Amino acid sequence: MLARASRSIALALAVLGLAACGEPGTTTVGVASPLAPRWAPGGGGRGGSGGSVGDYDVVRLAGDGSGAEGLNDVGIIVGYYVASDGVERASYWTVDAAGGVTGPVDIGVPGPSSAVRVNDAGQVVVRTLVAGGATGFVYDIVTGDLVELSGVGAAAETSPWAISGCGVVSGTAYFDDASGMADRPVVWLDPFDPAADPTLLDLPPGYPEVYGRTHIDDAGNVVVLMMPEGGTYPEYCTPVGWTVGGDGSISGPEILGPAPGFEGFELNDAGQLAGTAIDWHAEVLQPDGAVVGLDPLPGDAQAAAFGISDPAPGHPAQVAGVSDLGVGSGGDTTAVVWSVSLDGTVSGPVTLPSGKHGTSVAAAVNVDGWVVGRIVDTRRRARAAALWMPASSGGGGDGGGGGDCVPKGPNGNNCK
Repeated sequence: MLARASRSIALALAVLGLAACGEPGTTTVGVASPLAPRWAPGGGGRGGSGGSVGDYDVVRLAGDGSGAEGLNDVGIIVGYYVASDGVERASYWTVDAAGGVTGPVDIGVPGPSSAVRVNDAGQVVVRTLVAGGATGFVYDIVTGDLVELSGVGAAAETSPWAISGCGVVSGTAYFDDASGMADRPVVWLDPFDPAADPTLLDLPPGYPEVYGRTHIDDAGNVVVLMMPEGGTYPEYCTPVGWTVGGDGSISGPEILGPAPGFEGFELNDAGQLAGTAIDWHAEVLQPDGAVVGLDPLPGDAQAAAFGISDPAPGHPAQVAGVSDLGVGSGGDTTAVVWSVSLDGTVSGPVTLPSGKHGTSVAAAVNVDGWVVGRIVDTRRRARAAALWMPASSGGGGDGGGGGDCVPKGPNGNNCK
């Protein structure tokens, strides 16, 4: 399996503003994040039993129409909010250890867009939401640099999906039938240089087609699901990997394991890939190729996994997603978290509180067990970005069990 760098060392270097990314001329983390990391293993639903309500406070991050898509380990959350013109705009929030929120801050991307991932240095990947799709953007919260990513010439669309701790962006180039080309994984080795072209990754023999997102971890390991010739989704989706070196060299491709039969949504630094099968079975692909299934809440029919944290030392990774009653449920889902260790031990799901009239989605989770996503008020069908924080005492928040609700966030509306 691909080699994995020490996450704790990489995080420390990033926070100090030191380059952990190799040779001169490559993209490095050169500026420290404005926030210090918190290290609080034990939250995030660890040890919860299936169907229990987690001990969380919930903070609504912005008003109607917003959603949170990703977060890092130093208090930065990315997503979108709906501007006064009714258009979704890529944005970010910063949150301190007590739950104080700053934002949303508009990143300034023209047209509809959403910020999907952020590394610990505050470098953000933005996807445009224009039909027929341009590529996307990268934004540095510390320096204010906003750069449009170069596209792949003949591709109908080139979508960025993830960013490493060293600032390498991974994505997928999608080609239409008339081009005669198959979809390919792509990386931007120096995305903040607008003149730098992306690099298409070589495909393994017999695997002509990429499916879905291209992932990258902080060590530069790239993973994408591919289908062999004659294969069908999802039974034959197989994880394939490459490694981006500190000098910009790329090794691979390497077949990483048996066909897991699901679409991957996020890769952590331990080599675990969280994903969801086409029939809504939540799963985690382990570094050894084993697939670990994640159960829905008792009484529900299906579940989906969208995000996975880096595991804190001595602790399992946290997985964020949803549980659903299934066909005929009206689309209402419940945000949940599981924990999954490298030996395949699963705990959960644990329910995240969403209030009396809320349906919810958990999209991402960090090493501290902070979970982000969105809550929809079923009375008004109004959507708002949400942060769930493991409660320090007695629950509280928006239905976390015990204690009075304390208003939080810019609108103070989490108690409604």
